[in-house]
Amino acid sequence: MRYEALNTKLRVLTGRLFTRADYEAMCKSGSIAEICSRIRENDSYRSALESLGASELRRGQIERRLSQALFGEYERLIKYVSDGALREYLSAFFLRHEFFIIKSLLGAVYGNKPAAYAPSELKSLLKKLPVDAAKLASAKTAQDFIYELRSTDFHSLLADAYAKRPTPFELERQLDLYYYMHLWKKREKLPDKHNREAMKNINGAEIDLLNIIWIYRLKKYYGFDGPRIYPCLIPVGLKLNGASLRRMADAGTVDELTDEIASGPYRDVFSPTGLNWPERAFAVAMRRICKSESRKRPESLSCLIGYISCKEMEINQIIKTIECVRYMVAPEAAFGYII
Repeated sequence: MRYEALNTKLRVLTGRLFTRADYEAMCKSGSIAEICSRIRENDSYRSALESLGASELRRGQIERRLSQALFGEYERLIKYVSDGALREYLSAFFLRHEFFIIKSLLGAVYGNKPAAYAPSELKSLLKKLPVDAAKLASAKTAQDFIYELRSTDFHSLLADAYAKRPTPFELERQLDLYYYMHLWKKREKLPDKHNREAMKNINGAEIDLLNIIWIYRLKKYYGFDGPRIYPCLIPVGLKLNGASLRRMADAGTVDELTDEIASGPYRDVFSPTGLNWPERAFAVAMRRICKSESRKRPESLSCLIGYISCKEMEINQIIKTIECVRYMVAPEAAFGYII
């Protein structure tokens, strides 16, 4: 496959990503309506937000519209990819967004709340999965919800997990494990060495970083010991093997865990400050890794994966900015939440 047309398109789209100055201007906005007005000036989001009325300017509604814009952009970009194996890998990669929606719907079931998405939205966002979106959204119990996923490859994992421990945490954990193992297997089947190596470095680093964050959170906020943490970890990665993950999981205290991280390959990512802001540390590291792979291997999917990752971060940043304005956080303090 030739990448010239795809990478040219990606350079144009990358130029539309919001800058630090854009976020600072948004943080100084006097209202959510003013932020949305600024977002609409960006060609990437104009059509997604133009029909929102004043009464619809809420975080959830805006987040859904931005997600729809991301779905649309992904579908336009994948048309530049002609190789079947590469398209399969990209479909596996983008499954993270379908899973985000499934987790949201599952949370609504456990919270006895209506689905946050309209039926037409769900039909569009979940069209790549063999599910009836309307029935999935109308499920009243977790069992019914899982049943509506019966035609998917991950149904049995959820059903087995629910039978043993019917908690939303356990079900979301199974979705995460399925996603990363499925993606790892698709990576191994990529047709050329450039893509296999590039995606190994990107996917492997992401898995390593997530495993560190999960160990840290489970130990600090839930008091989990090693045996309870082991099943939560993704059993593949780039620089962290099973022994190093076990050492972190077995750390007796958070301070011991911090020392273990500080002596490992990701010490520069998770400095003490980084552990206070793990999402920021993760985002900064992944952005750096994707840029590095794009420079080293432009004849690969690195540029596309890097762009989609930046777009995900951008949407997260927009939502954080909206929340800061909503709760009247001073602009100077709000800047601290921006990557």
